[in-house]
Amino acid sequence: MSKILLIDDDRLVAKSLKRFLEAHDNTVITAENGLIAKHLLEDITFDLIITDILMPREDGIQVIMHARHNKKLPTPILAISGGGLEDPKLYLESAQSLGANEVLRKPFTNEQLLSAIKRLV
Repeated sequence: MSKILLIDDDRLVAKSLKRFLEAHDNTVITAENGLIAKHLLEDITFDLIITDILMPREDGIQVIMHARHNKKLPTPILAISGGGLEDPKLYLESAQSLGANEVLRKPFTNEQLLSAIKRLV
């Protein structure tokens, strides 16, 4: 069982992913933006961070940079993005270059998500 921080501003996506991940024996704490996530990272140790890239307030790129620069133990990070109006490939490449261990383009399958988690945790 893993403790996962799931960051996504789309409440339906977050709720669906949380339910799915908990059904696979994970503990999931959600945050709707990077600002909330950064506060959670100060107080709680996670086995995995799953972050959307495009979000209001503070985005997933800022979360990745915060996690990589402010944590002594590198928590694996899975970045996810549908890209909004832009090509998500650019956002996901940026996320990887800044420290995300894996990336998934939305929409992704449950199997792709579980495979990525298995590789990271």
